[in-house]
Amino acid sequence: MARALKAALEVSTATLRNLPGAIDLSVPGAKIRLADLLRRDDADVLQVTVDKLMTNVLDALQTRRGAIMIDDAEDVFPGIVENPRFLEGVVRAVSDINVHSGNRIHALLLIKHGLWRSWYENQREYDRVKHSIGFLSWDHSALVELIARRICHREGITVGSDGIDVRSLWSRRFAWSGDFEVFTRFCTRHCVSGSRDIVALCNMAAARAGDALIGQEHIEACLGKYAEDKLYNLNADYGDTYPDISQFVERVFQGAAAMMTGTELAQMMGSRALLTPAVDRKFNRLTWYANATQERLAKIMYEVGVIGYESPRGPVHAIENPNLSTADLLSKDALFVHPAFRPHLAIVQASPDAEQ
Repeated sequence: MARALKAALEVSTATLRNLPGAIDLSVPGAKIRLADLLRRDDADVLQVTVDKLMTNVLDALQTRRGAIMIDDAEDVFPGIVENPRFLEGVVRAVSDINVHSGNRIHALLLIKHGLWRSWYENQREYDRVKHSIGFLSWDHSALVELIARRICHREGITVGSDGIDVRSLWSRRFAWSGDFEVFTRFCTRHCVSGSRDIVALCNMAAARAGDALIGQEHIEACLGKYAEDKLYNLNADYGDTYPDISQFVERVFQGAAAMMTGTELAQMMGSRALLTPAVDRKFNRLTWYANATQERLAKIMYEVGVIGYESPRGPVHAIENPNLSTADLLSKDALFVHPAFRPHLAIVQASPDAEQ
């Protein structure tokens, strides 16, 4: 089967090689350059090639089922960041593969939120594929269970059909006083990007604890470095869409209040950025900043996870509600700076009763 799959790829690659500039063969595998393909009158050739590839792959799989996962689309498709139309084409292709292959092949495309947002704001036929788009998010329970399952894996514990005892598994590596729920919520409240964050924070705390069980004091001791890492990771997650976003957040939010209204957030974008010459000069060369109003800058802070808002069901961030409008954000009475960033930014903490 492996040989048949390899042959299917080679046939399609040979066809695409006849389109000058369509494929970059100087790297392992093949990087499709959608810009060249879309600029040429090669749409029919591309469609025939994709159809042929699907036929050959299905034949090679025989009765087996297959999966295609594309991660970090901006690395696989150079130039996709500059033209969101390319992303729209890739999403449509993934959707078509899933439709036409039935249950034989499932294709999954993972993109960063910043890239999705750029596409959403520059869409052409977004409505044709929005039904195929989902947003990944991790709630508190899922994050706590993830750590429990990692403990199972580390200690060679077999998970039976009855599931796992999360509290018991945590007690193998962690120690807490009082309520388990309160302790785990203290851990997960510092997570911006879901599973990656809880794993990183727990690993840092484990290194601090050494041979001892991990306690809240070990987690607290790591929060300064963790906050610094999270701030500069914004460039990795959103820098393609918002270059130097980490530096912007650092300049504008240093020493800010933890809690604010939507109106106050927009005003802060004006007083601390647009109307502050040193900041304005530093970032005015960047398109996302130069073309933005203070209201738009406020919305970007929500999009990248720096700002969240309070709701009757608890704190909400963009990872949970990515479609919040600018008007709705600015109408909120209770916004807050995400706890993950506060230590590095020297955020002025709210009272314990109000703090998120």
